Amino acid sequence: MLNCPHHVQWVRRVPGGLHQCILCFRVVTKQDIYPKYEDLSDEFRRQWDAHEATRGQADAGDSAHGPGA
Repeated sequence: MLNCPHHVQWVRRVPGGLHQCILCFRVVTKQDIYPKYEDLSDEFRRQWDAHEATRGQADAGDSAHGPGA
């Protein structure tokens, strides 16, 4: 099996505040991507963090609107 470098051009946002590599289909984190997260532009990091911040919000919203709401 080949080791996928998870280049940022191959990473897409998926529901749940997660990011997925379109080459190997694995969920990736900031530490998994190439080039390093710290070396990327401020705008890229802002978008990554904003999407990651939505993680868990969908679950919290669903429980707030339970049956009979």
